[in-house]
Amino acid sequence: MDINNNSGIRFDEGTFSPDPFSRPSGLAGWIINHSNGRITTEAEANNILIGLFVIIIIVIITIFFILNRSPSVELPLGTEIIYPPKEPPRLNIPLL
Repeated sequence: MDINNNSGIRFDEGTFSPDPFSRPSGLAGWIINHSNGRITTEAEANNILIGLFVIIIIVIITIFFILNRSPSVELPLGTEIIYPPKEPPRLNIPLL
């Protein structure tokens, strides 16, 4: 087969162009459709998604640290915590 042979076959290589009106699907497409024209490209929508992801991670980490703080209870003077064997810890003077 001769590659240089022009056997009458023609290809329209220069006429292909991607569809300029195609919209991305998924969350980026949803953001573009519901932004009232403020977000027009997929790159802008992806930046919004990255920012939203970072904000959600910060909120989750903050909530995690707030909920996992150990409660600090001030004991009255003269009270001690007793750790008897095979029993739960208790105070030598009960709190009222």
